[in-house]
Amino acid sequence: QGQRVFFLANMAVCTRVRRRLGAAFIPVVGLVVLLIVVALIKSQPGGQFTGEAKREEDTTDWRNKIPTTHEAYVPPLRLTLDLPNKFIDTPILKDMKKCIRQYGFNLDLSNRLPLDRTVPDFRSAKCKARQYPLDLPKASVIIIYYNEPMSSLLRNIMSVINRSPPELLGEIVLVDDHSSLEELKYLDAHLQRLPKGLFRHVRRDVHNGIVGARIRGAQEATHPVIVFLDSHSEVTPGWLEPLLVRIHENRKRVVVPSLGSINTRNMQMHMAGTWPPSKGSFNWRLTFTIVGADQEKDVLGKDHEVAPIRSPIMPGGLFAMDRRFFFELGAYDPEIFYYGGEHV
Repeated sequence: QGQRVFFLANMAVCTRVRRRLGAAFIPVVGLVVLLIVVALIKSQPGGQFTGEAKREEDTTDWRNKIPTTHEAYVPPLRLTLDLPNKFIDTPILKDMKKCIRQYGFNLDLSNRLPLDRTVPDFRSAKCKARQYPLDLPKASVIIIYYNEPMSSLLRNIMSVINRSPPELLGEIVLVDDHSSLEELKYLDAHLQRLPKGLFRHVRRDVHNGIVGARIRGAQEATHPVIVFLDSHSEVTPGWLEPLLVRIHENRKRVVVPSLGSINTRNMQMHMAGTWPPSKGSFNWRLTFTIVGADQEKDVLGKDHEVAPIRSPIMPGGLFAMDRRFFFELGAYDPEIFYYGGEHV
């Protein structure tokens, strides 16, 4: 249904202290053609900044625009990365092998790419033609980060702002899971150049696993739908509406976007085909994996280009659901401390 999310997947420092190497691609968060519907059982100081975010030829308050159809804000906001040279010119970034060993991806290139870069629209013509109700619920987009480099985190934020209809994006809740990365002390100075009232920035005083941080983000959210995104993600055009419409039709749906990948070396986006369909599963170690979906039972509609797919299991990092339903189910188990536990 036209939404894709792309994200950097195997980032060592960025992905919650999971120092894994060797993956050639990073999962990205860009919503495209396909929705996976998961049926639950019961159903600072310092630094001078010259780059400013600005809207060209438009002074209208973006949050008060009355929609005739759902469209992302045009013209897009602009923001530049402004960090002291010691973060940009550090020798480790100039050595590709050491850089990927330390950060899991090409941070040097990421720092040089625009924060508001143009990305492909992977949707089919049918997806682009879809129309959605004007009374869709607003979303709180929750981004948990731990020692995420500034460029990948801000590029994620800018993609959400610039590719979300303003009337549907209620807020972005940033949850700092007790980061220690020095460059992040300049994050607030960048956020101050973005629309006022759009962000809620929560800093935890403990680092005890992503589940606790996500529960905190859901508690802080103020809008009907919560959308969790990994910090190293980027969304593509048309990503939000298909998620919201499925929940608008049935508040007990949990909806996952199609996931693509960002190459860890050249930062280019890649999207696999959406047919034949696939769904989530577990192996005997309770590790999330992908298996083929039943084309008769799992595809919810005759036109596979726009039909969502039922799945009994979902990846834990990227999904949307009704906020009240999240807590009615008991939220996450707060004693899950290890990476991957949120899949279970």
